[in-house]
Amino acid sequence: MGNVAAHRATPIFNAMARTHRSQFEYNGENAHTGPLRLTPDDIAGIRKLNPELYTYLPAPVHHALVVPKKNYIRHAKRLATLARWQGSGTDKTSPYLQRHQVPYKHAVYSRTQHGDMVADEPHPHRSKQPFAHQLQQDLVKASIEFGASKVPGFEVVLWPQIRDAGWIEDSRQTFVPDVTLNAPDPHRIKVPGGHVRPDEAPILLKYRGLELFLLGNEIDRGTEPLTTTHASRRNIKQKHEGYKQLFEGKLYRAHYNFPNSLVLFVFTNKTRMESAMELQEQTFGKKCPYIVNYHWKDWVSERSFITWDDYVFTAPGKRFGYSDFVLAEFWK
Repeated sequence: MGNVAAHRATPIFNAMARTHRSQFEYNGENAHTGPLRLTPDDIAGIRKLNPELYTYLPAPVHHALVVPKKNYIRHAKRLATLARWQGSGTDKTSPYLQRHQVPYKHAVYSRTQHGDMVADEPHPHRSKQPFAHQLQQDLVKASIEFGASKVPGFEVVLWPQIRDAGWIEDSRQTFVPDVTLNAPDPHRIKVPGGHVRPDEAPILLKYRGLELFLLGNEIDRGTEPLTTTHASRRNIKQKHEGYKQLFEGKLYRAHYNFPNSLVLFVFTNKTRMESAMELQEQTFGKKCPYIVNYHWKDWVSERSFITWDDYVFTAPGKRFGYSDFVLAEFWK
């Protein structure tokens, strides 16, 4: 893994910045007027936007995950085509994707119900998180998946595959318990006196027979207080207390069958991250090995999605009372 440091300085996306939204509308002379014939790349791109994988992906990120070796501008135009109504009059068909255009940025895409049908993935669970929160959540996951794709032998397994195919543990096929899968919310984990519900579904990291199960991530955009006297108000200290019960009781084992686990807290403000880590001492004492803290950009406020110079896969995560933790080297 000696090449990890080289990945940190490498921009993820090789594409020229676009300065205004009209350049990615692709109407008028740029519009495709003939019948739309879906290609294998189209189907792969629609499937990548399965809401149980990714709710939102900006065009450059979608390109990097689906067809990184192909021309980006052509891919961006194709996404715009898949997000338009096709035909006219009674022959009109609904789009496969929905475009969420943000000024000064490349378009962000999600999948429509028509796209669900074409991908043969009907009725997927759809997130109810606000756009900015869900976008940050998806980009954290995308940065892990993309970073891992650059390391030979590294594999990222997302929730649908964990749920459907399980994993190998001690030479035996292991699955998430049926009682968890059949629950109204499979990711709501009971702890004494309440429950813990991470923002993200679990992710499995695999490298040369070693496995690490990420329980999920917690996105912090400063919308919740660190502490509060109101019992009904969600806050960071309350989350710490829930995770302390979960990890010390190894409740992830009972809930998911996972042999190990960590959770990622991703903050958009560095000072707030440091304050949250100081707060951990009140709950965990002098050390907390289970929560890995990151400071990252708030991508909904950035002017461009083009380059990520410090993405979560190789960034040094902070653990209270412990040395830095790097997902790309999770076994160390």
